[in-house]
Amino acid sequence: RDLLVLYRVPRIVVKQLFCTLTQNLNAYLFQYLIQTPTICTPSNAFTIKTRLGLLSDWFSQEKNKDFCSAYAQLKPMDEAAVVLFVDRESLKEWGNVVA
Repeated sequence: RDLLVLYRVPRIVVKQLFCTLTQNLNAYLFQYLIQTPTICTPSNAFTIKTRLGLLSDWFSQEKNKDFCSAYAQLKPMDEAAVVLFVDRESLKEWGNVVA
């Protein structure tokens, strides 16, 4: 971000860059989760949530406030990580109760 400011890249271009980067990051990570079921574990969900938290902290800094809307692109990944926290055995038991 600082380098883009140094070279006087227009803010709207920088904002679009961050939106595109976060959207592509979300798509890549989500596709990777879908294609690799062995990594769909609660411990990996914790790692994903932690890393997304670091990105959230960066976007919420005062100098990056203009780009915080870009973080919304990562919301689906955040929700996918929450689903991974669910204990599969509990989910199976709940399915038996509902069925």
